[in-house]
Amino acid sequence: MDLAPYLDIDVDRITNNIRQMNPHAVIIPVSAKTGDGLATWFQWLQQQVNTFKKHSSALASNPVG
Repeated sequence: MDLAPYLDIDVDRITNNIRQMNPHAVIIPVSAKTGDGLATWFQWLQQQVNTFKKHSSALASNPVG
């Protein structure tokens, strides 16, 4: 997001293109300069880790073979 004002890009257009390809994609705008969006991204990342651990644990306790 920090470079968006300096580049010839349209963030809304990019978001709309992503939504056309994957309506369920999580889009989290983040600024390294101000930190905006980092808390949301960290929360999303923690959810992904927890989901992975949950599924890994379930697979380990129910091996296929």
